[in-house]
Amino acid sequence: MRKFAILVIALLFTVLVGIAFVSKSLSPISAQEGTFKPHSLLTASVADVQKAALDYTQSRFRVLAPPKILLTRSITKEELPKLGLSEIGFGGKVPPLALVVLEGKFEIQIPGMMRPEQAKYLFYVIDLNTGAPTLIEGSRNGTDYEQLLAYAKTFKALPGDQPIDPSAKDFQPGPKKFAVPPPTPAWSPPEEPK
Repeated sequence: MRKFAILVIALLFTVLVGIAFVSKSLSPISAQEGTFKPHSLLTASVADVQKAALDYTQSRFRVLAPPKILLTRSITKEELPKLGLSEIGFGGKVPPLALVVLEGKFEIQIPGMMRPEQAKYLFYVIDLNTGAPTLIEGSRNGTDYEQLLAYAKTFKALPGDQPIDPSAKDFQPGPKKFAVPPPTPAWSPPEEPK
């Protein structure tokens, strides 16, 4: 999964640098061209950030089932590893960031992959200065992100018209679970230890 995340980060770097021919080659079959237009989200509402994430998803990946937004909140660079996400390095000042977690059925393809991969979950870390993801991770069934998904279910969501709060408190993960349930065709919540 880490290899997949590293490949996605490399893809985003290439796109953000602005190499036009690479961004054209990344468009998977049936992706809608032109629905995502990056723009500053510094003063955006929660709903605006969610719309940007959905627009990005529609324009970059093939969406096979309508996505559901599980979590939208501000996040710090230091929280990423605590949530089970990859670390991001910034050359200068760290921009304000937002985390968006989507559940659905997605077909994603990145350079070097022979065929598209399916994912049930997409995790975006969005740079609010540029309004574009700086990190994208995906998961087929969520087992690699069990703790983050459990947190998403308990997070008290901000109303859609509220601004993304730049003073979010650090995520405090609970005890780490070592037993991973076997994958099932339909997702079900993990069993609580007795």
